[in-house]
Amino acid sequence: GGGGKSRIDPLQVPRPVAPVVEEVKEWFTKSLATNPVPPAGTNFRVVDDGNCSPRFMRLSINQFPSTKELATRMSLPIAASIQPLALVPHDEDQVQLVSDHSQGPIRCRRCRAYINCHVQFVDGGRHWSCNLCGMSNAVEPDYFCTLDAHGVRRDAAQRPELSKGSVDFAASQEYFNRPAMAPAVMYAIDVSATAVRGGLLHAAVQAVRESVQALAKPGAADPRTLVGLITFDAQIHFYNLHSDASGDAPAMSVL
Repeated sequence: GGGGKSRIDPLQVPRPVAPVVEEVKEWFTKSLATNPVPPAGTNFRVVDDGNCSPRFMRLSINQFPSTKELATRMSLPIAASIQPLALVPHDEDQVQLVSDHSQGPIRCRRCRAYINCHVQFVDGGRHWSCNLCGMSNAVEPDYFCTLDAHGVRRDAAQRPELSKGSVDFAASQEYFNRPAMAPAVMYAIDVSATAVRGGLLHAAVQAVRESVQALAKPGAADPRTLVGLITFDAQIHFYNLHSDASGDAPAMSVL
């Protein structure tokens, strides 16, 4: 009945096993099929040999249900944590910048996917097939290189975009049709009663304060950087942070 004791023994509820402190192990990004992604709280060193580092993108589960029926029975939500600018430990190779193409990043002419280590070069290296849509794209003369006996470009190891799972592309002036926009940082803070009681709001405010102070340091950010603030509970609150706004407290709009 409702007044009876709970049948669930809290001591029997499974809990995550605390990770054992051990020496840092290398994890190769192409070993995903045989070597699961290391837990986020463990020590590991990523070796990018052709797939995205889990520091930049990580799924909530490592194995997907093989059938629709199994997925329905599992009823587990699937999410992805994406942090393209996540910090890379000093003992790992930093993300390399690709900037040697005068017309900006090379992209598929149909789906606009960026050239990457999974595209296939054909026709003696004169064309490349997009790994997303299958479109055949001509290789420009200044980017051409012959293929080896396995159909791999002979300079692939020297080109990060053809050998690494994560790279940064430098966009040239020809790449965009308007001046580069000012970078913007938007902070979203949970101000619900649960967040207040659990200390999440206090921790978030402290983190935002430290982040803003770091951005304000000379040379830390583009001087044009814009900063915005949103708070939310059952509603969303927007704030006018312009320095010329009237009054001491910023005006708030509720949506």
